[in-house]
Amino acid sequence: MGSAWLDHVKATLRQNAGKPLKEVLQIAKKTYKKAESVVEGKKVHKKSHKKRTRKHAKKSHKKRGRKHAKKSHKKRRSRRSRR
Repeated sequence: MGSAWLDHVKATLRQNAGKPLKEVLQIAKKTYKKAESVVEGKKVHKKSHKKRTRKHAKKSHKKRGRKHAKKSHKKRRSRRSRR
């Protein structure tokens, strides 16, 4: 016992033996009627899926601070000349 959809697909597959699964699924899609659940003569409303929204906007990654400030080009150059 599978879901109603899978049972319908299997039955459609048996009726259309030799056809590829892709075609059988298209046929099954056209012929499948979803059953509505009924309780004491009243239709039960299915809950609709709500789209999930993000609480916060996506934050950009901040560059990590350096312990030491960057030295200017002149200072770096003067250090090389000392070597």
